[in-house]
Amino acid sequence: MLIDISCMVPAVIEHRGELAGRKDDLARMIAEQGMGIDSSQHIERYRWIAKALVFRCEQLLKYLRQWKTAWDEESHPVTIFQHLSKSTSYPKYNEDIFGPPLAFHNLYEANHFSMYNQILSSVLRLAYESHYEASPMATTVEDNAINSSLFLRANVTLPTTDRDDLLVERRECAIEVCRSVPYHLSVELHGCGGAYVIMLPLLMAMPIFQHNSEEAKFIGSVMAHVTGTLGNLVPRWFG
Repeated sequence: MLIDISCMVPAVIEHRGELAGRKDDLARMIAEQGMGIDSSQHIERYRWIAKALVFRCEQLLKYLRQWKTAWDEESHPVTIFQHLSKSTSYPKYNEDIFGPPLAFHNLYEANHFSMYNQILSSVLRLAYESHYEASPMATTVEDNAINSSLFLRANVTLPTTDRDDLLVERRECAIEVCRSVPYHLSVELHGCGGAYVIMLPLLMAMPIFQHNSEEAKFIGSVMAHVTGTLGNLVPRWFG
């Protein structure tokens, strides 16, 4: 089911791009021509696209949380990971920043866990951006009048979740990915396989943290470890 959900994400990204472009076009039309029959028809179309985008984001979040509830109920608890790698070059894990490292029954479960957080983080970003595109945005007094008129006429129903809450939850996803790093990089448990599993979730988590933060430095050290010690070239391709 996680794969099925992830396959829905690109279409929602395209949907959000269409809404952003249509909103810009509408703002220019109203600024140049005022409110008329043509602009009213375009506003109705915008209204439909905005509501559909909000609905799709909420549905994706619903599917992901349903999956996680079922996964938790099927005897997949995470525990505290004690089997730290004996490698001297192992990236230092700071429990004060991330909390205790997580352990899983096997790499298959760990893969599901990291994939879930990776997809959820992407969908939360989309939900945040869809909230932005479906809201009246303003850079000048004139723009404020245009966008407020557009927003009120479109009568868009926004997500009930506060936008700031979406960002907080997205950061929590990135933290959870970092908490699973010690388990994934345990060569004694599963060779180099865990490094390949965790690379993409880490690459997705990196931009969530500030550039020089301790969290970002940790992810960078993991990338360097995987590249230099385990021979995985993926981090090099992504810079």
